[in-house]
Amino acid sequence: MVSMAKSVTKTSVAPDPMVERLRAALGQRAFTEQKMFGGTCFMLNGNMLIGTSKRGLLVRVGKAAHET
Repeated sequence: MVSMAKSVTKTSVAPDPMVERLRAALGQRAFTEQKMFGGTCFMLNGNMLIGTSKRGLLVRVGKAAHET
């Protein structure tokens, strides 16, 4: 007997708790969200400010704070 049932693929993804925490911390400021690096980045004036990835948190820092 052959089944005629269609397979259903779930396309929605569970919310990322880190993204939810960032949204709450950033509040209602003029940030945009963009999918990057396998996660979600928060952009300000077209530049990445902070984001998530599979490995953790990505944070943009000034040149003075870079490790040498």
